[in-house]
This record gives sequence, C-alpha cells and structure tokens, in this order.
Amino acid sequence: MTLPPSPPSLDGLLTQLEELDAWITAEQEIERAKLGELRRQAKARPFRRGGPGSIDTRKYAIGGAVVLLAGEIDATTLLGLMAQTDMMLKWMAETRLAGGPQPFGTLLRAVLGDPRKADWCRRWGGIIEWAHRKALYDASVTSFEASGRAGPNEPWRRKPISDDQADLVETLCRILGTPAPALANRGAAYEWIKDRGGNPAHWAPPPHPDSWSDDDDA
Repeated sequence: MTLPPSPPSLDGLLTQLEELDAWITAEQEIERAKLGELRRQAKARPFRRGGPGSIDTRKYAIGGAVVLLAGEIDATTLLGLMAQTDMMLKWMAETRLAGGPQPFGTLLRAVLGDPRKADWCRRWGGIIEWAHRKALYDASVTSFEASGRAGPNEPWRRKPISDDQADLVETLCRILGTPAPALANRGAAYEWIKDRGGNPAHWAPPPHPDSWSDDDDA
C-alpha cells in the first residue's frame, strides 16, 4: 500500500515562501529594467544619433544588408514573416520549387509580393512589436487603472502628453496603419492609447494560412 505524502514541515513551507518571494522580486526587477530601457529609448528618439558601435548603427547595418538583398521591405512585415519560421520556409520553398534556383532576396520579394501573405505577416509583426512595448503600455495605462486615478476630472489629464504616451501613440499609428491623431493633452492620449492598445480586436492573431480558401481575400 502506498502511503500518502507527508505534509511539508513549517520550515519547508517557509523555505518555499522565501524562494517564491525571491522569484517574484527578480521578475519585478526584470520588468523595471525593461521599462527603464523603453523609456530611455522613447526620450532619446527625437535626438538619436547613430555613432560607431552604437545599437542604432548595428540596426542600420542589419537593415542595410536586407535592403541590399531584397530592396525596400516594410520592417514590421519582415519581422512577422521571420517570426513565423515554418510559414516562411514553406512559402520560400514553394517559390523555389516553382521557379528554380533564385537568390534569397528574390524569394523574399516573391513571397511578400502576395498581398494576402504580406498582410498576414504584417499583422503578426505588429503583434510582436506591441508585445515588446507592453511594459511601457502597462506603466502608461494599466497602472492608472489600478491606482484609482483614472477619473475624468483628474488634474494629470490636462498636462502635456508624456514621453511614454508619445512613443506609444507613434508605435500604434505605425503598426495599425492609422494617421497620427491630434491629442490635446495627457488625458486624450490616455483614452486613445487605451482604446487601441488594450482592445483585443487589434491584437488577435490572424487566421492561419491553412484556413484560407482560394477566393478568400480577407
């Protein structure tokens, strides 16, 4: 007969709680560090200069390599394609088999030349980019909800738009393909970001290509 496991001792429970507290603290530190870096990027964006060895210079170099191979390609669309590796390889292999040996850039342009495939990739790229901004979004919007200071008459609403908000608005406009809004103050920006950043309809993954029909243009 198998005996039931003995309940943990008080010392064992305390040890588990200490380990859990240490893990939570570590996760919080990671999020704070990520938020700090996102804020630094947002503030530096209008004044950014890419010196030798800088992160921006390395990004430009990587982007330049892609442009040399494939020409001008929307970065968000390319991100979505490369993140969905199975579909990228499948589509490129189909193009290669249909047309024979072709350079990488030619294969890439052929795949993204299909509007339906390009739209699918861009939507995935937007989801990934927005997930990267989540820490900044949480700090700009979600924290206000939790604080109880999101009421319509709060004084902060009349202040100028913050760096966090300006960065989020710019990112959302680019990802969602919408024109830049005229936002008078921090309150207007808060509502605009909340509507687009927190609405699941904007960030639902697109249907898998296997579900597409031949006459489906959506």
